[in-house]
Amino acid sequence: RGIHGTTHTNVGTAVVAAMVLGCVYCACAIGLRSSACTLLSLGLVLFALTNGAMWIATSSTQADVAGANWREAHAGMIGTNLGGWLLLEKWLVDRGQSSLGSGKIVSPFELTAAKGAIDERSLSIGLRAGGRLDALDAWRDAYVTKADFKEIRLAELDSVRIPFGWWIVVGSAAPDGFHRGAGLRYLDDAMRWAEEEGLKVILDLHGAPGSQNGRQTGGHEAKGWTTDWFDVDKSVEVVRIVAERYAFSSALVGITLLNEPELPLRISIPFYKRAYDAVRAAGCAPERVAVIVNLYALDAVLRDGWVLQREMPSTCYPNLVYDIHLYYAFLPSWMQPLLSLQSLTTTAVWLQAMAVYISGRPSLIGEWSLRLPFSGPLSADLN
Repeated sequence: RGIHGTTHTNVGTAVVAAMVLGCVYCACAIGLRSSACTLLSLGLVLFALTNGAMWIATSSTQADVAGANWREAHAGMIGTNLGGWLLLEKWLVDRGQSSLGSGKIVSPFELTAAKGAIDERSLSIGLRAGGRLDALDAWRDAYVTKADFKEIRLAELDSVRIPFGWWIVVGSAAPDGFHRGAGLRYLDDAMRWAEEEGLKVILDLHGAPGSQNGRQTGGHEAKGWTTDWFDVDKSVEVVRIVAERYAFSSALVGITLLNEPELPLRISIPFYKRAYDAVRAAGCAPERVAVIVNLYALDAVLRDGWVLQREMPSTCYPNLVYDIHLYYAFLPSWMQPLLSLQSLTTTAVWLQAMAVYISGRPSLIGEWSLRLPFSGPLSADLN
């Protein structure tokens, strides 16, 4: 790659070849469990052969100048998430928390009216029935304040990622059972505080209309959830409203279109294209604001990342960035027998990094944890 991201065919060929040889060598040398080395090596060769040609063919000789300038301006960005504020994930905030500005805060999940609540939707419904929606308003008012933004700056961080639910943005008071409350005022406050402290902001649509994954992380944990519940039109509208409202804020540097989606490409790619266009039409120029696509797990990097490079080339969609979430505690059951604890913390990490690199897009790490697997053979090794 040249200084502005120009890609040449011979470089692409070399990278693919290096990936195949390097992965085969490292997989065998570092110590996968018996027979797994052969399986992984064959899989990697097939992966490179089937995808390498596509990567080379879709690599553009035209530089993504806007993306290159953005990356240069924000290289080394290090920040923190403001999770549990504008989308309450129960596992994060089910007990009393401390706040810099207000001391001890009682979690809405602790109230009698919230009994049985498993996510923010059921929490809102329960508090509404019990006449205690004021507790949810009090939480939002106190859990994150201007004092937190000052503390983030004093900690020498330079950015914040702000997860929010779609119900914060829309106009009705009780959208699909959720509680809007003061709504966009919270994001208005956050953007103003970030500007005053010189912090960069990534806005993250953490919970989309209809849900992008049917999990409590999106505000609504629904056992019967299917991908058809995801409301593309309304989700695009939420992105448009937020992009238009903060397009010219000096703090805004990126908008994440969806958090940890579990959607097929037939749904996600048309949504990404429409949402990207909505962000740019709202006035968020690619030189200033990145459009961010979350590739949650390793399989998403291999599946979605490569297809997105073909379907959304930088010539038409400049400054598109991948958000990778690094969690090794939640490995699929089929993968555990193939890995040793040593290979998980070496080879698997290397393979994921290599897959992201050759996908052709820059990436950031929006969430991560060093926690190793909770259960299975690898947990036994750890214990």
